Amino acid sequence: MNPFLKPFACHWTMLDNVRVKKAGDIRLKATRSAVIYCTPCGRKLISQAQIDNYLHETKSKLTIELFVFDCKANMKQHYCPDGKILDADISNGQENVPISVVNEVDKEPNK
Repeated sequence: MNPFLKPFACHWTMLDNVRVKKAGDIRLKATRSAVIYCTPCGRKLISQAQIDNYLHETKSKLTIELFVFDCKANMKQHYCPDGKILDADISNGQENVPISVVNEVDKEPNK
């Protein structure tokens, strides 16, 4: 799971296409200029400090690093790798967990 989607799995929501004119006054706008997160209880938080304070006050297991404040970030985009496994275990059993080699660049086999 994309770690930046964890807040949404915990019933947080994000408002986009909004502009904050003054405290409490939210108006729709054609372009994104602010990221506003809505908490599971419905509070609207507009800054990293507000979210961090809320997480601390509610003793949430979420951390501030899971929240994105870049207006241009597309949280709905999902990456699906289309690679071919070239070697199932490059460590030849020397590691506790197999380490696979994957080629996502081209269809060339291991050289």
